[in-house]
Amino acid sequence: SVEPVPHFNGWYTFVTPNDIGVSDWSAYGRVGLFAKGNPAFTIEIKDRMSRDDGSPAGVAEFVVSAPGPEWKQIEIPFSAFHLKATDGLIDWSGIRQLVVVFSDVRSERDGWLSLDHLYVAEGTP
Repeated sequence: SVEPVPHFNGWYTFVTPNDIGVSDWSAYGRVGLFAKGNPAFTIEIKDRMSRDDGSPAGVAEFVVSAPGPEWKQIEIPFSAFHLKATDGLIDWSGIRQLVVVFSDVRSERDGWLSLDHLYVAEGTP
């Protein structure tokens, strides 16, 4: 449940398989996952330049429409992500975090969402 403005919640995971704290996604071209539920949500990708203070640097986002009650495969080309900083870039060779954000600005105030099988893949869908 997301209460009135300006509240949000979500889920995040660090994607850091190596000893320098980042994952190289430069050989890939899209993010995919399976989802079902009624709220829209945002996928944020954070690179090595991002900070945990809410700064837009090093952050790209994509708003996903409510997937509905049945499982739906969603694939998002890297080129569809929008940079949060107006003068920023995303370093796809240095990804550190993936965030799923539920916001009262972009989704219902309550509902449910299930996600499964998050992946990165080559090419575009």
